[in-house]
Amino acid sequence: MVPVVLFSREWFNEFENALNTSPEYQRTAETWEGDIILAMRGDGKSSVMKLGSSLYVFLGLSHGKCTGISVSDAIPERQHEYLLEGNASVWEAIISGKGDLVNSVLKGEVKVAGSIPKLMKYLPAAQALIASARSVRTL
Repeated sequence: MVPVVLFSREWFNEFENALNTSPEYQRTAETWEGDIILAMRGDGKSSVMKLGSSLYVFLGLSHGKCTGISVSDAIPERQHEYLLEGNASVWEAIISGKGDLVNSVLKGEVKVAGSIPKLMKYLPAAQALIASARSVRTL
């Protein structure tokens, strides 16, 4: 796998491939059905997103498979079960392993719209999703 720029379209393509080839994600998300939108805001601390910029990532997720990822600079008008929103530097920390999604949610660094109890039920799947993101080699 060739290293790619974090949060680039190539990075998201590699992330989708990593999800769809991850036995751990497939096992832990086997009964999970719920699309997610990740909202990232450039915050001046990000190494890849400028202050004031926004990125919205739609993750189609169904029974241990990623059915597609789309990236936009405007919130997609697509049905989704969850919206997770935070500064790009927080997402970078989570993906690099320097941060943790659960702690970021508890600290209010990542805001969640959607059923938190259902999301907690699928915490192992969410962790496998993050592990897949971490497996993508970046520049």
